[in-house]
Amino acid sequence: MKKFFTLAAAVLASFSMMAADQIISVVESDGVYTYDGSEIKAKNGPVLVEVPSAEVSGTITVFGSSNKNDRFLYVNEDPERKMVMATAGASADFTPADIVEVEEKPYLRLTTSDDFKFKKLEYTVSGSTPVVVNDPVAKVEIAGPTEAFVGQKASFTATTDVKANAYKWFVNEAEQEGATAAKFDFVAEAAGNYSIVCQAKNDNNSDFVASEAIVLVASEKAELAQVEVSEATVWDWTKAGSGSIEWKDDTTPRKDADTVLLANVEGINNNAEFNAQALLFAGQYPIRDGKYCQGPTIMFKTTVAGYVQVEFSNTGKKDDPRYVAINDVVNTEVGSKTTDKVESAFIPVEAGEVRINGAFENGDVQYLRIYKITFGVGEVPTAIDNTEATVKAVKVIRNGQLLIEKNGVLFNAQGTIVK
Repeated sequence: MKKFFTLAAAVLASFSMMAADQIISVVESDGVYTYDGSEIKAKNGPVLVEVPSAEVSGTITVFGSSNKNDRFLYVNEDPERKMVMATAGASADFTPADIVEVEEKPYLRLTTSDDFKFKKLEYTVSGSTPVVVNDPVAKVEIAGPTEAFVGQKASFTATTDVKANAYKWFVNEAEQEGATAAKFDFVAEAAGNYSIVCQAKNDNNSDFVASEAIVLVASEKAELAQVEVSEATVWDWTKAGSGSIEWKDDTTPRKDADTVLLANVEGINNNAEFNAQALLFAGQYPIRDGKYCQGPTIMFKTTVAGYVQVEFSNTGKKDDPRYVAINDVVNTEVGSKTTDKVESAFIPVEAGEVRINGAFENGDVQYLRIYKITFGVGEVPTAIDNTEATVKAVKVIRNGQLLIEKNGVLFNAQGTIVK
């Protein structure tokens, strides 16, 4: 798409006590600004090249010819940025400090060493390039959701037919303080309907132009109840969501003080890959870095007896190891003093509530980082030597290691699950 600057080449009155300034108009196409018109001649005078903004930086290349002696162009009289007139072109960088305004319009200022002539120049700009706008905003459109829960953030974005530089957002005709950008976030504090409107303008408008309204319907989110587990289940926090959710002493929920069903926490998945509706959590991070939870307590209920294995770590480098405790019984077979992941032993559990805590050996409850919880049904896996089970155990050799496969799960000779 091409954009034409409307200024014609002209000679202005003396600028900065120097000879007449030659103004060069350019054409923009796909981010490249080009003059490719009739040959331009100048004599010991500045040349002003149109630029889209006084804030741009970039690189300019000039193409020309010389007779007996070289003819030079300098960016703003800087000898370090000299361009020798040559058919092949010569380049130099420029910054906003090299741009001047004439009649409130920005130009890149070049100076000459002598009489010169050239046939072409081109430049590109880097960073943010404000678009030159000569037309007023005539149309504003907004996009965003039409439904949200109370307390849930709803994000709206405005677009205009030409660039706008001022925005106002309204909710039910009330202007929103501080909402002066193209994006607007709204959180409904009560159930109901909310009319969202954006107004926008630029310097060519006499007044703001309003969008059509989006009606956001906010409703109370139904609290889910905890479900019980009756079959083998794995909770892997890499499947629980992304990013981090942190609870603090002054947030709702409160750090450590509130026990919450994870399925009711916005940002936590509740699906076939992560059954959040079975887990109660108390702590600081129900999810952190999309990898683990961090806190002292996590619980679920089971209708059948089985066993639990927890992949966990300490929260930092510590002098004393932390262990997994199940229903207040500390399992000291595997402990952690660092943030390196370890796997607990297989710990038997009865039907009913299963409460997992981090703990010191003496039972004092402590924080853990929990990466994965595996619940299995039936007896605790051991060094498998009973091949008379309902499902036959099969011995295999992989990478020189004896492994035993049972119920689709691989164990080593010590009875530890192999990933």
